[in-house]
Amino acid sequence: MISLLEIIDRFFKKDGKPTEPLKNILELCQVKHNGTLSGIRDATQKAWYQKDKLHFEIQERHSYLREVAMPLFEKLGMVRSVHVSKEKKFVKFDVALIHGGSLKAVQKRVTFLDLEWYANEVRFKTVGLIGSRRQLKESEQLHLMEPVIWGTKFDVPAKDESNVNTEFEMMCEVYKRAHLIFRNKISPILGPSAIAKADADTEETLREWLKEHSSFPTSILFISSQPFVQHQHLIAEKILKDRCQVVTIGCQAYDIPITTFLDTLAKTIYEIHEIALKKRK
Repeated sequence: MISLLEIIDRFFKKDGKPTEPLKNILELCQVKHNGTLSGIRDATQKAWYQKDKLHFEIQERHSYLREVAMPLFEKLGMVRSVHVSKEKKFVKFDVALIHGGSLKAVQKRVTFLDLEWYANEVRFKTVGLIGSRRQLKESEQLHLMEPVIWGTKFDVPAKDESNVNTEFEMMCEVYKRAHLIFRNKISPILGPSAIAKADADTEETLREWLKEHSSFPTSILFISSQPFVQHQHLIAEKILKDRCQVVTIGCQAYDIPITTFLDTLAKTIYEIHEIALKKRK
């Protein structure tokens, strides 16, 4: 589990200068900046941010950096799984909210949550899904689901049965078709869940979810996957920190393009800069 301050400290020192891993990535990618938080934000937005692109739409352009870059991303907390800390394991969260994504990402996130229940004794009262109305890619049709992920089985439909069209519909079907250990031990899935516009980002999708829930939970466990955990936690903290307890967890990064890591790093730096601005006011 990670906190707001831990995230900031991984990327920037108290004086606003980049930490060694971030400094090394900037040098590796030959990103020129003036050494300030604002300067690094501006430079990385220009160099790495993939505007109007969803995570799985980003094409790899930096594969040649993988061997050197991955250890640096690991030091920045963007590679390994993030779990609920030991002292929180016996706290029952009001709701576990699963972030949207590609078909494979959603399967992994549903499975990761089930493993957290079984192996790490993480508890929650119900589950919610936060997705969008974006149209699915050909590669995301339900008949292309993995039948088993990390021991969790999924009922894969025949090709002519998998007639879902949007990300949110796909998420609902993946959840329904998963053989989950916790399914009969919690309340029915929370609904309705957020159905944001097709090109909604994490913040927009979460704000849509808020509009639908007048009865607000006191604690939310978000389920993501790496390298997005820290960025999505910063978004959740920004929107919800004055209303409820927020914890974000996620499984390890697998086969993610370096270009996606860099895009996520640029977004994380942007959010850290926004936090710094608020503190000055």
